[in-house]
Amino acid sequence: VVDPYTVKFELTRPDATFLHVMAINFSHVVPKEEVEKYGADFGKHPVGTGAFKLAEWTLGQRIVFERNPDYWHKGLPHLDKITFEVGQEPIVALLRMQKGEIDLPLDGIPPAKFQEVMADPEQKARVVEGGKLHTGYVTMNTTMAPFDNVK
Repeated sequence: VVDPYTVKFELTRPDATFLHVMAINFSHVVPKEEVEKYGADFGKHPVGTGAFKLAEWTLGQRIVFERNPDYWHKGLPHLDKITFEVGQEPIVALLRMQKGEIDLPLDGIPPAKFQEVMADPEQKARVVEGGKLHTGYVTMNTTMAPFDNVK
């Protein structure tokens, strides 16, 4: 820690994914005081300075964020709140979008429906194409065979 607003990282080798990895929800720097305050429930009490703050969280169903009145960038965000419905099958989310019940399916277009969506000019106009950086990981229990063999 350099000062109250700066953390310095010295990597042992170049890593193009470093900034992306630091943005993953379980990798960011959090206030020690908040971790101590909430203990095991810290994950249910997000801390941040973003444009939105958590208003409602129904596990496996929906997450609602509302405008953060203390957001540092005055005049933003332009939305009062945003709702993410989670845990829906991708086909259900696509059908709900087509009926105008939601704005976008979080998991994208199901592969089996991609050709159909792209053949409809109205739906195709809503599709945003582009690459994205993705970091995946595999964890292995090194106390169990065969991963416990150090050879």
